Amino acid sequence: MSNKEKALTEFEKSLLEGLNKRALLILRAEEVIKGAKITINHEFLSQLPDESLAEIIKTWSPENQKKLRNLISYETPDQGLHTTNGSIAKDKVSSLPFSKQLEIMNAILDVIAKDYQFDKEHEGYLGFLNCCPALEWTQDENYTLSIFLTRERKVFDKLLSERGLDIEAGADLEEIIFIEKQTK
Repeated sequence: MSNKEKALTEFEKSLLEGLNKRALLILRAEEVIKGAKITINHEFLSQLPDESLAEIIKTWSPENQKKLRNLISYETPDQGLHTTNGSIAKDKVSSLPFSKQLEIMNAILDVIAKDYQFDKEHEGYLGFLNCCPALEWTQDENYTLSIFLTRERKVFDKLLSERGLDIEAGADLEEIIFIEKQTK
């Protein structure tokens, strides 16, 4: 140990050790990201908390990526198996006919439109409702929402409008914010 290191207080030693651990985390995260051939924003990476850096290392490590690849089926469903607007054919991916998907979406939107957060007379009125379908809804409801957010967006917008609702931009299965429809 050098004289400089001996002269450090316990606090300084602890601080130095923490900085070294953080630097190692950042370097390891950069290494696995580069190995996965992902573009790195070094400034952003250096601002992430240690927990996020550890998750990046875990997720993108070659060993974990290999495990994930073994779990994933490479079969891509034929696009011809999906329903289109108003189709009565079954969607082979979900086995739900479009009429059932429409029924599910109507039921969800009816409940949302009647929520107290949209009732201007209620003390808990907010004018919006934030949902996390991935955690709060069933698998069929999540699948149906994903269909209506993508392939059936015109139908979804019409169903929302009929109830005086709209959604914030960027809606997905992790977060969808239903808002009162703005009149122009």
